This record gives sequence, C-alpha cells and structure tokens, in this order.
Amino acid sequence: MINVSMHFEHGGNIFVYSKKLGLDESEILDFSVNLNPFGFPEYVEKEILKNIKKIYHYPEIYSESLKERIADFLNCDADNIVIGNGSTHLIYLLPKALNLTKPVIINPTFSEYRKALKKYQIKHINYNLKEEDNFKLDVGKFIRFLEKKDYCSVFLCNPSNPVGVVLEDEEVSELARYLNKKKKIFIIDEAFIDFTDKKGFIGKSKNVVVLKSLTKIFGIPGLRLGYLKSYRNIAKKVESVMEPWSVNILSLSIGERLLKDLNFIEKTKKFVEKERQFIVKELAHLKGLKIFDSETNYLFFKILNDSTVDKLESFLLERKILIRNCSNYVGLNNKFFRIGFKQREENLKLIKALKIFFNKN
Repeated sequence: MINVSMHFEHGGNIFVYSKKLGLDESEILDFSVNLNPFGFPEYVEKEILKNIKKIYHYPEIYSESLKERIADFLNCDADNIVIGNGSTHLIYLLPKALNLTKPVIINPTFSEYRKALKKYQIKHINYNLKEEDNFKLDVGKFIRFLEKKDYCSVFLCNPSNPVGVVLEDEEVSELARYLNKKKKIFIIDEAFIDFTDKKGFIGKSKNVVVLKSLTKIFGIPGLRLGYLKSYRNIAKKVESVMEPWSVNILSLSIGERLLKDLNFIEKTKKFVEKERQFIVKELAHLKGLKIFDSETNYLFFKILNDSTVDKLESFLLERKILIRNCSNYVGLNNKFFRIGFKQREENLKLIKALKIFFNKN
C-alpha cells in the first residue's frame, strides 16, 4: 500500500497528489471534493474567452454590478450584499468586521470558521454533535445549551459539512428568532444548499448573515466566487474591512450569467438525488461500513471494523482514487471519511474499490 504521509485540512489537493504519485491530474479520480458532478456549465469557457481582454483593466472595486444582479435575483437591496473571492474569503472578514467575541461553533464542521477566529486570537465555544444522533442538531437542545453560555454569535453550516445533514427551514427560522431576541449574530453557511430541496434562510433579521457559494454548485473552485446577504448595517461593516479589487474580472463576468442558470441547478439536483440513492444501495450491505443520511452531493461514512481511514486512503490511492479523510475534524477520529459524487462510470470505480477493501477487511 502507498504510505499516506500527507494530511490536509481540506479535500481537493489533486495537484499535490498527482505530483506525489507521478501522475497527471486527469488520471486521478478526486472524490475528496464536493463539487457539481457535471463540472461547470459549457458556456463558462466561452465567457472567459469573450472577456479575456478585460483582464487588462481593474475589476470594479467592490463588485458593484454583480452585487446589483444578485440583489435583483434575491429581491433585496444591493446594500444587503457583499461579494467575495469565494465564501471562505468572507468568513475571514467576519471576525474583524463584526468584532466577534466567543462565538459558538457546532462540530463537526468546516474548519475555516475556527481558523478565521484564531487569526484574530478569538476564543470560541465548541458544541459537539453526537454520533448517536447521527450528528444532527437538535435546535431545542442547542437553545438550552446557549441559555447557559456567554457568547456573541453562532456559526451554523447548513447543510452540515462533512455529514450532509440539512435542517428544516422552520428549524433554522426558530434558531434565528431566538438569537435575534438575544441580540446575537447568526452566521449561516449555505455553501451546499443548492444541492438540496431546501430554500435556505429567507427570513428578514437584523442579526443573520447568510453565506452563499457559487463555487460548489457551478463547479468553479479555481475561479472563487461567493457572496453574503445580511442587514445593510452588517454588510457595510464587512465591506469596510475588505481589500479593494478582491474579485477578479473574469469571475465577475461569469457570475452574472451563472445566476440566471436555474435549469443547471435543477438538473444537478435531480442527478445528485438519483446518484446518492444508487451509491447508498450499492454500499449499504457492506460489513464494517456505516453510511450516514445525507441530502447533499456527498456521503459521510464510518469504518466499523479494525481498519482505519489511513489504510483505506492508501488502498484507494493505489487505484488512483482520492477520498476525504475526516480524522482532522473536531469531534471525529480516524474512522470517518467522506466522498463527493461524480458521473456513474466514475462512481462505479469507487464502489468497486470500496467493496474489495471492505470484503477483505
């Protein structure tokens, strides 16, 4: 087996692995990322070529035109929107902009919330979900926890990452109403919401910050594009700490086109639902493997036998397949891993490899 000596904070390190394995990146099946199985829409390449000469010019300082288009799309004011170089860029602006002190982070979750706080030496409170609850947040129980704590804000990843659990819209609204009453900031990361049948948070609240990513649903992680929607006072504070020209001119040009492509999103949702059911059916009977419920474009697993994710990762690397080792998530260990979805032919290669591994171990 290939010795796994590289443990990364995130998936998607295909260039590093291709160099390590002496392969071209096109030879590797990367299931460590949660991107659109269709890749990016065909017109993205044409839009880049059409706008390529614009790179001679500076982009708009704060992405004003795209901000207007998103505001029209969401039926809100442009003052409620901030455009970022990916939603992670915005996450790193929030602690400074909103003067966050002692936020609550619901684990396991996206590690960049914790790292963004650490950058400003901000301590946080962990709320660790339990495996026996399938890592699903019980809003009532969580509110009772908050009643006993001194905190300023709450980070919620919905759908959760890496598990794929989605709270019902009313559950999110219930938590938003409570935090609004307590005058606490509620940061909701909806990076994967477009892969589900949920609408996400659509209410109006002075304390809610909703983070959105165009990277995942439109398959453009290399371009980086995300935005947040919030009360104009909060949005203004975030934009005030943002460096000018944060988003490149090609991303801005493509962003306007992507927002109109609801057909691509609906097509993706149907495919993801079908493929998720297929993968679960194929793997459900494997001994030594637990599959957690998911409503997204990825699945979360636990190894129940004596093996570890490191061993599985090495086994799959020999077959030029990457998965997401989840042992570095807070609250998890070396028994957990996650996979994104690809096209059926590629998914079958992963399924075959997993069957061989778990039938041997």
